[in-house]
Amino acid sequence: MWHHLVHNTFFNADLVGGLLFLIMGYYVSRRPPSGMKAIFGYRTVLSTRNADTWKEANLFAARFSIRIGVVLVPLGIIMGILFRKPGQGFYMFTVGSVAVAALMLLGNTEWYLTQTFDDQGIRKFPSR
Repeated sequence: MWHHLVHNTFFNADLVGGLLFLIMGYYVSRRPPSGMKAIFGYRTVLSTRNADTWKEANLFAARFSIRIGVVLVPLGIIMGILFRKPGQGFYMFTVGSVAVAALMLLGNTEWYLTQTFDDQGIRKFPSR
């Protein structure tokens, strides 16, 4: 049974990755990590400068993850319809789009942090 599920074109990286991005984004937006020592959270040099950068980075990454999931899940369904058999092109499209999405999450969150905070982790503009 598992063999048929795993080798089905509807069980693809876009669909599984998209669901993971949705679940992770929803969970982190509802229950943000309590601190920088939490088991989960968006951890980079910029996000761990202080509590304010940590909170802002996790909130932004969670919201962006939800957006990524909303794009990847339908893309996974479309890939399942277009490709009847998994092949090299199928894997390149599905895995490639998840990799691009993960890099976009990282890049956009880091860019947002550099636009919001200075080099010492102090907000450039007062929070709304």
